[in-house]
Amino acid sequence: MNEIYIFDTIASAWSQKSALGNIDPRVGHTAILAPDNYTIVIFGGTQGYVLRQSTSYPTFVLLDVKSEPFQYSSPQTTGKAPPPLSYHTATLYQNYMIVAFGLKCC
Repeated sequence: MNEIYIFDTIASAWSQKSALGNIDPRVGHTAILAPDNYTIVIFGGTQGYVLRQSTSYPTFVLLDVKSEPFQYSSPQTTGKAPPPLSYHTATLYQNYMIVAFGLKCC
């Protein structure tokens, strides 16, 4: 999770950046680009493909890509959050990340 691969869509070239922060590896998560164009919002996921899934923590993560190295953070949120999910969908509508469907994690 600390090595981020970046694809330049104009030059068709791969590069790699470092990211700082302590988060669990995950699959089945969603990631959207926030309206500020510098923050990737990551939600949910599990640590493996097995039937009995193990939730990845923190479940809600921000990746700031404005400076180097990139920085993970897990801000405090308010309101009723969805349960930890994997294999769900998320999309951005104006300033809102809409989360739907998915599997409830353990």
